[in-house]
This record gives sequence, structure tokens and C-alpha cells, in this order.
Amino acid sequence: AWGDFEYEGDLDLLLAGTNNGSTPMTQLWSNQGAAGFSNGNLSIAASFNGAATWQDYDHDDDLDLFLLGRTADGSLAQLYRSMDCESDLALVKTVNPTTALPGEVVTYTISLNNVGPYAATRVVLTDLIPVDLFSDLQINSTLPITQIGQPYVMQLPNIPAGSGGVVTIVGRPTFVAAGMVITNTASVSAREDVTHTNDIGSAVLTVRMPQVTLSTATATVEEQNKTISVTVALDAPNLAGTVVVAYQSSSEGTAQADSDYTPVTGVISLPAGQTTATFALPLLDDLLDEDDETIVLTLSNPSGAALGANAALTLLILDNDAVPVLSLAHTSIDESATSVSFVIALNVPSGRTVTVIANTSNVTAIANEDYIPLLNHLVAIPPG
Repeated sequence: AWGDFEYEGDLDLLLAGTNNGSTPMTQLWSNQGAAGFSNGNLSIAASFNGAATWQDYDHDDDLDLFLLGRTADGSLAQLYRSMDCESDLALVKTVNPTTALPGEVVTYTISLNNVGPYAATRVVLTDLIPVDLFSDLQINSTLPITQIGQPYVMQLPNIPAGSGGVVTIVGRPTFVAAGMVITNTASVSAREDVTHTNDIGSAVLTVRMPQVTLSTATATVEEQNKTISVTVALDAPNLAGTVVVAYQSSSEGTAQADSDYTPVTGVISLPAGQTTATFALPLLDDLLDEDDETIVLTLSNPSGAALGANAALTLLILDNDAVPVLSLAHTSIDESATSVSFVIALNVPSGRTVTVIANTSNVTAIANEDYIPLLNHLVAIPPG
């Protein structure tokens, strides 16, 4: 009678009869594949002139043996029940590194050990890794494996007591996984495994979002520079895809758009693996002496990265124009006039209010006799 009583995928053979024409004999031969058969050396009643059949009589998923025939002492009708032999598979799962960037290689390691007294058979390893969050997945194992389900259900060979193996799953978190915490669980089962508390293991992977920033929070530039190159930087590359972020100049600074600079707005891209990119800010060099002024640039709406601490840049523009020169025009009037006007002038317009204190002093005319004196008279010239 043929039956795979070892559940190894090969049919084993039960022989019953006589070995010399008169002496009953029953032998169970274990199928060793290409190596042939070996005697199972099991204690089974010797019989002949009968029949044998393998069936799961007690519905415990093990083949039992029913033997019918004659023995040296008379007739035989015997049921041999397959006895469970306890195994205990222990599973430990880890991930390295525990924090990764999108596109960075991570390795899940599943270690299996049979700490029970008997071999574990019909071993199935299940790892429900979220395949939509990983790319380039590869499985390696120190034990022969057959994938019997997705993702990933694997049939493993029998694992003897005191033995084990290692299965690794290598992959890269995708662009979609950026900013996620992924808990991945693996479990193992065997026909004889009696302790299930150590059959499950989990590993937690944090997929870190790269931080996108402007290269500095403050900067200083001379007004005569026609164009400023502004750098956008990632603290680490996104290896899984292109990072996109919007940039714009705001009205928060003291500089005037279209007078001191040309306002900008746009979107900048950093391809996978790249950590810096630049955009240009045009400056307008006027001829007015004025205060140093500021321009505020900001980043917003990133994709594939998160805004870092320096998402805004305050750019200080140093004025390069000379201070205007004041002059007082000479004038003369007839003594009969009741007042006189003096013209205070700048050689060039100024970008800010110019103030000057006017005073009179005697030369040949006498104050309070020939004229009413001015003392600390404030004169203001508006911008422009």
C-alpha cells in the first residue's frame, strides 16, 4: 500500500507477506527520493494474505494505517493511528534599518528555529508585506522554499528538532510610503506545533520624509547684483521619485515689488537622488539713496518631502547709492521786502525723507534790527 505518511511529497511503501514462503513479514519503507527507499523500522504486526490501506480515520490530517490479514498466531484486523510528535517553531522578525528614506534598501530578516523535541512538518511561512508600498522585492532563504500564495505565503521543508533557517525579504519603500510607519508581521505554522505564542513576529519600519528647505534663513546681497540665485535643498535625497515644491516672493519685506525687485513665483523639481536646485530672483538697481531693504521668499506645497525649518528666507538688500549733497542757493532782495525765500536743493533725488536744520547768523545785517532770525528751523525734503 502506498501512502505519504511522512508528508514530504513522496509516496512511502508498506509491504506485507512472507519472506521465505512461510514467515509473515510487514515492512514500511520511507521514500528518500533519488536516494531510494530506507526501512522505516516501525513496530507493525507481521501479516500475510491480507490488505492494507492508508486513511485519515480520526480526521486529524494524519494518515492512519488499517491492516487486515493473517499472522503466525491467527487472523489480524488492526488500526494503527498516526501519533502527533510535538514540535515548537519559534519566529523572530527584524528590519534593518528601522528608519529609511524612500527608495533606500531595507532588509526584513525572519529567523526560524524548531525548539521542540520532534521535527516540524508541513511548515508554512506567511509574510503579508504591503507590496504596494515597496519596489524591487526579493526573497532569499537558507531553506528551500516554494511560494504558494501572494504576498508571501511559502511552503518550507520539514525542520528537524534543534534546527532552523533564515528567510530575508529585501525591498525599497516607494514614493507613496514617504512619511508612513509600516508594521509588517510574519507567522509560521507546522502540523505538530503546539506552542503558538512564539509563531508570530513583527517589525516596524519608519519611512522618513526628506526635509526641503531654503539653504539659509537669512542672506545679504548688494543692490547692484542683477540676479540672485536661491538654493532649495533636501536634507537627504528621495531615491524613489522627484520632489516638487512651490516658491514665491511675498509682500512681507520692506522692498517694493517692481521697484526694488521683480516678484517671482514658480515650482522647482529635484529629481530622484538630487539634493539641491536653484531659482533666480531679479533685482532692480535704482539710483535713489535709501534704507537697506528686505525681500521674503517662501516655500510651500511640497510633494515627496516635508517643509523643513528654513522654509522662508529673508534677503537683505544693501543700498549702494551715494548720499545726496545739499546746497543753499544765494539770493538778494530789496530792503523793502517783508520776507525772503531760500531754496535748499539736493543734487539728486533721495529715496528717503531728507531733513536739515536751518539757522541764521549775522554777517553785516543785525538780527532783530535788520531781520528776524531763524533758530533750529526744521526743513524736510520728501522722497523723490
